[in-house]
Amino acid sequence: MTHLQSRKTALITGATSGIGFHCADLLALKGYDVVIIGRNEAKMNKAKALLEKHPVQVHALLLDLTQADSAQTIYDFCQQKQLHIDILICNAGMYMVQCLADTPPKEIEKVVNLHVLNPSLLCHYFGKHMKEKREGHILIVSSLAAYTPFPTLSLYAGSKRYLSHLSHAIRSELKPYNVSVTNLCPGGVSTDFFPTIGSVIRLATRFHFMMTPQKVAQKALKAMFKNKKKVTPGFYNRILIALIPLLPQCIIDYLHTHTSFFSNQMDYEI
Repeated sequence: MTHLQSRKTALITGATSGIGFHCADLLALKGYDVVIIGRNEAKMNKAKALLEKHPVQVHALLLDLTQADSAQTIYDFCQQKQLHIDILICNAGMYMVQCLADTPPKEIEKVVNLHVLNPSLLCHYFGKHMKEKREGHILIVSSLAAYTPFPTLSLYAGSKRYLSHLSHAIRSELKPYNVSVTNLCPGGVSTDFFPTIGSVIRLATRFHFMMTPQKVAQKALKAMFKNKKKVTPGFYNRILIALIPLLPQCIIDYLHTHTSFFSNQMDYEI
């Protein structure tokens, strides 16, 4: 067996910051070569330099995953470099708070490409190889928002719900072939992804309403390697998943009209 064949490789989308970067960093620490995907060149260069401190190969692909052909580009990149992906982490995401009727069609397409089309195609391309090898891990990052269909979160929450259902369905499909599929549903994470004042983030983190991306990544990878179906890091987040579906519509409407969090916002971590 050649060195290239013997090395394990992990592919992470949205890997230049936040949960994605820390997943890449932890896997590199374990000796995995990593393929990191992101669209911000400055963040990519910084992430690559940090990851290269580990004695592993770091392959970086600068790519905007809101484009419909992104999954094909990633697959072709790996084929050209003869990279056999052992771990696939679909992490890239776009946070959007806006009424669907007011959202430009191009922005809707971006969210669907990012949260629906490209993760599905990546799971198809690399899941097929894992199935043939009868070995592999897939981690699909959804969100607590998948269980919170609040007004103005329609597109974001709906597409994240799709990711959760996708994860659970292909888990059953790939289980006979020794391929694990885990769904990560984090709540608030103390990164720039959410448009929240820094002091509020620090306070929320202190009282465990928000978690650091390092902690979320640790919990996610631990669950993935243990072949868990789903992981929701944080005690309060697990309570929220159970309670939010029970909220009366009048409370949801009140939150929508009385909090600035549900005003128009768009943030990217891709």
